[in-house]
Amino acid sequence: MTNRVQAKGNPYPIVTLLLIGASLFVGCSQHPKATSRDSLDLIKQVYTACNTKNAKRLAACEERLAALESEGKISKEEVKSFRKVLDLAGKGDWDSAQTMAMKYAKDQIR
Repeated sequence: MTNRVQAKGNPYPIVTLLLIGASLFVGCSQHPKATSRDSLDLIKQVYTACNTKNAKRLAACEERLAALESEGKISKEEVKSFRKVLDLAGKGDWDSAQTMAMKYAKDQIR
């Protein structure tokens, strides 16, 4: 009578989970790439408005976004991302808006 030691399960599910986790951490961007210097400046302006919880600065960001959009200096995808941040801040969720604005800025580094 011999005792056989069975292999400890299949390693593929663990490897798959690790690869998915790494790809989420490293490669996925939530926000589009900025198409102009104006857009990059607006990202900073929005972050500052959210960080300082300043409604006047937020209103200035709204105006700047509208101007850039009407001048065709910003893509529709960028407008959507900015709108998400500005809407959160407008509802008083400054911390989430600040976090999202920071993520938007970090997503520009590729």
